[in-house]
Amino acid sequence: AAVTLHFLSGITVCGRLQAIVRQGQRNLLLSFAECTVTALDGRVLFAPEWGRYDMAVGGRIRSVFGGVADRERYRLYKPLPRTATHRQDADEALMRAYQQLAAGAADVSASAQALNELATRVLDAYPDEWLLRCEVLRAGAGRLAAPLMRRAQRELEGLVTAPLHRRALGLAHPEYFAAAE
Repeated sequence: AAVTLHFLSGITVCGRLQAIVRQGQRNLLLSFAECTVTALDGRVLFAPEWGRYDMAVGGRIRSVFGGVADRERYRLYKPLPRTATHRQDADEALMRAYQQLAAGAADVSASAQALNELATRVLDAYPDEWLLRCEVLRAGAGRLAAPLMRRAQRELEGLVTAPLHRRALGLAHPEYFAAAE
């Protein structure tokens, strides 16, 4: 049956009444199809295309469940994976190499020769670490020998081949790499 309810608050519920849930001679829930709920100012609070409208009936609400009614169908959170995450321990020597490079770059009193030796040792020890080469370029700007800087740049170009990564290199080190569009 078509029903229109006007509430004192100014809210209007208009739709086709499908079902009434009753308990102890009291209406608990009214279910509407093709229902529109509007506020006094005309704002649509519920539209027919959103599905069935279930309206709780009562003077007060004693308890509220803060989630979906059907947890299996409407999962708010993804279930935890059943497999364990493979944890890779940090390479302590590699972390020390990063720290030494950062310390060498920050120490303006360090000799250029000591910084060149450190950079050479680090590049030789970790041939596949692209980020280490970025750090050598950053740390050695104006302080490392030109051949060592060219080596770090050349090796970095060989390690970073993806266009998006090459663009990032161009943005991070425009003096060495052209930013690809």
